[in-house]
Amino acid sequence: MMCAGISYERKTELVFVPGVGWRRGLTTQKYVEDILLDHVVPYARYIGEDFVLMHGNAWCHTASVTRQFLEEVEIKPMMWPALSPDLNPIEHL
Repeated sequence: MMCAGISYERKTELVFVPGVGWRRGLTTQKYVEDILLDHVVPYARYIGEDFVLMHGNAWCHTASVTRQFLEEVEIKPMMWPALSPDLNPIEHL
């Protein structure tokens, strides 16, 4: 699986998450440790207090472990309507 992020000012690097693919989904633990902790948190610190995380409604994004982690690192997730990839700008790149 690969993921990336965009903002008004710049984009993140493309990240390959090993062990995740068609038959093996992204676990909450991998999402928090391999994506949020390693890539999103440093990017959020670069952007500053205006940073808002826009991620989908996949279960690893909305799990209580993920919500608690985001609260601990003071990252605000954007409220997001279900089944709305048309609103996500990264889906159009």
